[in-house]
Amino acid sequence: MKTFFLTIFLPLTLIASIYARDRKNTYSNYPYKNNVSITVYFADSKAGDQLMLRYSTASLVTEDLNKNYATIIAKRQEGGIFKFSFYTSNISYVFIDKLLPGDPLDGHSNRDYTILPFYFIEKGDHIKIKLAKQQNFSRREAPRGLYFQFSGKGSSKFMVKYGADSASYYDPDTTAVLTIDKLYNNTNFEASHIKAGLKFIEKNKRLLSKSAYELLKLDFISERTVIEVKLLSGQLKRERINHDEAAKIKFLKSYTPQLYSGKEDIPINILSFSINYTEGLLATERFKELLVGDTSTANLYYLLKRKYQGDLLERIIVGYFYKYTYNISDFNHIYENAIKYVRSPLYLKYIMAYKNRLGGNLAYDFMLPDTNGKLVKLSNFKGKTVFIDFWYTGCAGCSHFYQDQLSKVEQEFKEDSTIVFITICIDKNKKQWIKSIHSGKYTSPDVLNLFTNGKGIDDDVIKFYNVREYPQPIIVTKDQKLLSFGGDEFFQMSTLRNKIKSLSQHN
Repeated sequence: MKTFFLTIFLPLTLIASIYARDRKNTYSNYPYKNNVSITVYFADSKAGDQLMLRYSTASLVTEDLNKNYATIIAKRQEGGIFKFSFYTSNISYVFIDKLLPGDPLDGHSNRDYTILPFYFIEKGDHIKIKLAKQQNFSRREAPRGLYFQFSGKGSSKFMVKYGADSASYYDPDTTAVLTIDKLYNNTNFEASHIKAGLKFIEKNKRLLSKSAYELLKLDFISERTVIEVKLLSGQLKRERINHDEAAKIKFLKSYTPQLYSGKEDIPINILSFSINYTEGLLATERFKELLVGDTSTANLYYLLKRKYQGDLLERIIVGYFYKYTYNISDFNHIYENAIKYVRSPLYLKYIMAYKNRLGGNLAYDFMLPDTNGKLVKLSNFKGKTVFIDFWYTGCAGCSHFYQDQLSKVEQEFKEDSTIVFITICIDKNKKQWIKSIHSGKYTSPDVLNLFTNGKGIDDDVIKFYNVREYPQPIIVTKDQKLLSFGGDEFFQMSTLRNKIKSLSQHN
């Protein structure tokens, strides 16, 4: 333990002490008082390299909603410098990726690797990040093979998060796996990697503002809670705990709330703003219901409404629909209850979009131009099965999906007049869209290719389904109803072929 302290905690604490002096720095060359900036110094970068920063434009709830962000692209300046600046009225989460070579298009880019995953920044922060590749590094000391140094106003919270993540890095080959038996036999069980991260946060608490400390700690605990509860839930399903193990169930019921130890001292605004808290809370409450044999997601909804309130409950409800939309037996009743309670227009938009994705609903009758400018409506194909794929130029997943699966399925059914293959591209540049069609990477000129006419993700059909992940395939039946929205079956060649074949025969 002494060696661990000297090699991990002491160096990072010294870094914190050195750079904490810069917290009082002031900047006068920004047009807005609350503007923030991040400057990255990457000496090992090359000419032409680009970094992409995404920052949240609203307080978010789930992984899906985390995609509600704005994007900034920074090109490498002399000396390996990349500069970002933007306005935030409160707190934003930032995410920085290195892009693959080539010009990014329409804010959608092919990412090489992640540099900074979900760090939060506050108004008035001006943070400098110096990073370098490590030739010989400990995974614990340098995640992703990069070594970081932080300075500037607000940098202490970046340093503390980086140190906590480094100290708590989970290596499945060397770290003890959490199991139900370990919990039952040792009520003080707590994985050493989690303890190390929390210890680092506590040790450097003095460097942080009260709100930054609370949010950082809550995010850290919540993220690990999700991992632990998923492990326990999986084992619970596999082991099928029965009545003879009542003592074990009783223990687990008492253990689960401890995953959020200390949350009572955290202000409600921090709880509701945390990017990880609602996901951890949902996972925990669901696990507790499974322990007593209640698998009803409808019952879970009413439990959440009884236990929580206000803005936090609204965010929890959105997270609930994100995770369980396709598994709610009494969906319509719960949906009507939710939209009467939720007041936030942003959250209502997401809840309504989740309903629009349900099979059996009438599909959105879009009207979009093809490559010749002719307007095409979905209703033109009533009486036929329609397969639609949403994509954009630069999307690696879109290219893989088309090359490995969709192109082969299209070829197999090209003579079947009862099946129509349509693609909808969210590129904003029409010339680039046409070029991508003829490249054969994402689609074929032989199918019906439609364009959102420069609107991109602001087009009505994208907003109707809240499409935020690409590729996004859907199937519309001959009576214009949604059969499937996404799902693993689309990305398994045999399943996709069989699904379309069955629809063709049915027609």
